[in-house]
Amino acid sequence: GTHVLRLDIKADKALPTGNRFLGGSNSQFVDIHQPGGLYKANFALKEAPPDQEKTTETATAAPKAAVEPSVPEPTWEERLESMTPELAILSPSDGSIASGDRVNVMLKAAQGAQLTLKVNGEAVPSTQIGRSMVHPAKRIALHEYINVPLKSGCRNVLAVEMRDNFGNVRGQKTIGIRCPGAPAMLLISPEEEKLVADGQSELKVRIAVYDRDKLPLRYDGLMSIELSAGEIIEEDLDPNTAGHQLPYRNGMTSFSIRAPRESGQATIYATFAAVTEKREIFFAPHLRDFLLLGIGELTIGRGSGDDFSGMTNSSNDWAQKGSYAGFRGAFFAKGKISENLLLTAAYDSHQPERDDFFRENTTDPDSEDKYPVYGDESESGFDAKSRDKLYLRLDHGKSRLLYGDFHTDFNDTTLSKYTRTFTGLKADLNTERLKVSSFIAHSDQVQVVDVIAGRGISGYYFLTHDRVVDGSERVVLEVRDRTRPGQILSSESKSRGTDYEIDYERGAILFKAPVPSSDEDLNPIYLSVTYECESGADKEFNYGTRAVVKLTKNLDLGLTGIVEENPIHDETLFGADLTLRLPASSTLKAEIAQSDSLFDSNPGFAAASDQAWSVEFESKPLENLTLHAYHRDIGEDFQNLSATDAQRGRRESAFDLEYKFDSKTSLFGQVIDTHDRFYDNTQFLAKMKLEKQFEKSKIALQISHENSSDEPIPVTILRPFQSMGRSSFDIHEETLDDSLAVTLASETQLWENLSLTLSHTQELKDTRTSLSQVGLQLRIPGKGRLFIKEERAKYTERSELNTLFGMEIDIAKNTVGFQEYRMADGMDGKALQQSIGLRNTFRLTDTLSGSLSVENQKTTRGEERRNRPDAFAFATAAEYLPSDTLKITSRLEYRNASDSTTQLAELGLASKLSRELSFLSRARYFRDDFDAQGSRTVSRLLAGFSYRPIAHDRLNLLQKFEYKHETDKTSNIGMDTDSYIASLEMVYQFSKRLQAAAKYAGKLVSDYGEQSYTDMISARLSYDLSERFDTSIGYRLLNAHDAQAISHGGFIEFGARVVKNLWLSTGYSFDSFDSDLTGGSNKGRGAYLKLRLKVDENILGD
Repeated sequence: GTHVLRLDIKADKALPTGNRFLGGSNSQFVDIHQPGGLYKANFALKEAPPDQEKTTETATAAPKAAVEPSVPEPTWEERLESMTPELAILSPSDGSIASGDRVNVMLKAAQGAQLTLKVNGEAVPSTQIGRSMVHPAKRIALHEYINVPLKSGCRNVLAVEMRDNFGNVRGQKTIGIRCPGAPAMLLISPEEEKLVADGQSELKVRIAVYDRDKLPLRYDGLMSIELSAGEIIEEDLDPNTAGHQLPYRNGMTSFSIRAPRESGQATIYATFAAVTEKREIFFAPHLRDFLLLGIGELTIGRGSGDDFSGMTNSSNDWAQKGSYAGFRGAFFAKGKISENLLLTAAYDSHQPERDDFFRENTTDPDSEDKYPVYGDESESGFDAKSRDKLYLRLDHGKSRLLYGDFHTDFNDTTLSKYTRTFTGLKADLNTERLKVSSFIAHSDQVQVVDVIAGRGISGYYFLTHDRVVDGSERVVLEVRDRTRPGQILSSESKSRGTDYEIDYERGAILFKAPVPSSDEDLNPIYLSVTYECESGADKEFNYGTRAVVKLTKNLDLGLTGIVEENPIHDETLFGADLTLRLPASSTLKAEIAQSDSLFDSNPGFAAASDQAWSVEFESKPLENLTLHAYHRDIGEDFQNLSATDAQRGRRESAFDLEYKFDSKTSLFGQVIDTHDRFYDNTQFLAKMKLEKQFEKSKIALQISHENSSDEPIPVTILRPFQSMGRSSFDIHEETLDDSLAVTLASETQLWENLSLTLSHTQELKDTRTSLSQVGLQLRIPGKGRLFIKEERAKYTERSELNTLFGMEIDIAKNTVGFQEYRMADGMDGKALQQSIGLRNTFRLTDTLSGSLSVENQKTTRGEERRNRPDAFAFATAAEYLPSDTLKITSRLEYRNASDSTTQLAELGLASKLSRELSFLSRARYFRDDFDAQGSRTVSRLLAGFSYRPIAHDRLNLLQKFEYKHETDKTSNIGMDTDSYIASLEMVYQFSKRLQAAAKYAGKLVSDYGEQSYTDMISARLSYDLSERFDTSIGYRLLNAHDAQAISHGGFIEFGARVVKNLWLSTGYSFDSFDSDLTGGSNKGRGAYLKLRLKVDENILGD
């Protein structure tokens, strides 16, 4: 098809480089006659006038006062002249805060006197006196003690006593100074809460570190910064360490953020000595000058063939008796249309409905229609993301009106939470007192939510549906309480490309780091995947609104309403919520929701309505007291798939308490009462724990009581390693009917960065039941930590052994640095990380990082768990990133369970072989073996290179080779295929006027031994006859060798510039390709006439 390419600068700053500019200078036509074909389009910039390249010193000269040197402080020797001989502690001052755990102390006394300095009652030896100064005339002496040790985290008392030569006390002085403890909190302070998203504006940010008593830390160190959007201007002090490393000096880290070009909320993540904090900022819409880019294309001609139906099979085309006509119009516009209103709009009359949301396939560097490497560092992005022909967005501050692809993002509540992905109309109003979000969409989509247990490996994890709408998935890692799986302890959103890749056709997810089965405390980890599937039914309307109004300073009211139309019965969800901020740092949240849903009644569907409600209270009435309580009651027929932590028919109450007697002694209490009405399962758990911190150890004593009555929850599973629904949270094998247990635990610091944890829980009513844990943790400053933990569990009918080993890095888990993946003039860091990169690797050297995790669950007596069978999982990975020209990644994973074995091996290589030649390759092998269901194997080899010269722009060449092997013996249908795909494409510039493009692509497929080979060859020549006239000729041949079927076609075309930006072309086409192969450019067999117009914002006038 025909496109228009625009350089976003004024026309008077660019020069045309060919006929396709049609009299313009900053935009040109790009006509591609086959899908995926290459076309080279260059722009030329005018040189800046000499007077703009020079700057004068007077224009930037600083004020005189700013450049005058500051007056230096007087030395101690100079101060002696004005001192008197009485005893004094000159430095530090009373009540000051030390910058570290050591301090220099300067004392003043009478000459010849004997001094004794004590810190917290302990004498400091005189050998620590680093220097002394004497004023003989005044008989005054100064003595400075060097590196006097202080006790961290408390007030230190410094006392000095002066005696004469006879031992008589002649003076005493005492002061107190505070010594900060370990880092406990970070304060992120941006100068402003918002910044214009223009790609240029800068925001100054300061970060300070405090201990638990809010004392500032003033010693030097490195602060690790991550941004979800924007760019840090200052240099990264350690590019080989994850995150952007900046200096922390004099109690402060200061840096500047350069704004991105896309507006929206962003997050600053800061990490210092394993303490992490985040701060939200807002990038406001850039009210830029208006930009418009449009194209109109009219085609008429004669075509042969009775079934010919026009240029693009579009309803806008016309064809009759061998003649046809068609018109296409498209435009993109962005800019301010009033003082505070920004418009972004796009339309293409001939764009069919896309298969993907948010143009995911277009921006995915690993998609099948792309080459592995392009030999440059360009980044692609889209301002207009819509599956439809139209995209429209109006921005006014934090409010917007949008028609296009969107997430509903009703995430403020638990029961009426609604997370869907649609193409439609969405409006967001954001003011200080009122927030309203509404949407409406016309869709045949259905929502699916899968909850899949982690298995200690990267995947594959298979969804319950194997045809996912591209770009619709939301993947979250959830850590749930092992004693109450309905409670989510933490959640972590994952991003496609950066954290995982997904095969939408197979419904399979592969992560870039292993997903543990449990965290370090053995709380289970689950994948919660929300996605959309096309139902195949008629499209229906889905619409809803979420409003939050601030009634008073301390009271918020929220209302939610959702309607999903259905020809059988409309499904609805309505909810109300209240947030009340009370005195004593207390918050009360209440929710109520009602759903009216369809359920599978087998046969047919039946509608049912039910309610759910919850109350949650959090409070910190005292500095040392924290309270948390909630009650949640979910009706048996209440249904909201988005509310993954609201299980139908479940009632749960809980109360948590934490009380600190002092900085070293704490009391914890917890009560949980649950009832699952679906299976009449009940559980009551109460526990109290006392914890005491010593200098290098911590001891805890816990008493717990449990009473439960629960039965196994039936398992429903269609494919291996899929969501098991409600049974995923079945803990009946861990709960006890009647339990009274005592737990003794300790944590001891063996060395500075090595600690040992021990724990033993003994059941008092049944001495055969116990739980023992032992663990080691090694912290490596600035990198992260290594840990190993083993748990031995003994129950009445079963004994288990659980072992965990892992690594954890000291950066925010939901951020990633792309700079280390950047390949100079080869590939931008983000695309390369998505192609061959890994996640959460541990820095071993400046160029080498890796990871290692081991999990082992073994039942030593009795039957293994039903929903957590015995398994051994091993995963290791390595990244070698020595330079901007070489990147190597690899990983090896193995999991052996009682009913299956999984293997994964992968190797990635990216190299800049020369200034012109870039290479990328990736090999992957995956295999699942099931004892009862056969096996499944997936292998893939991808390799490609690009030739992109730096010294000239004559030849550009791209190559790709791919091998795919897949066998599936787990189903009756089965699969056994091998595919070999090769492609070579080039563009050659003979001269300024003459350009040639050629491509060869072939595919060999073997399906159960039956082979077929298809290849295609195409070529095109374009020549500018003059500044006004041009010609081009093209030919392509498709050969299905085994079927002995040949399709070929070509064209010859002459064009002329009628007036500026108006291009008239006439030609003859003899295509026999269908529109799927020609990308909608089939003109049939015969002559045609084409008129193309490109427009910009100048058409609108001033």
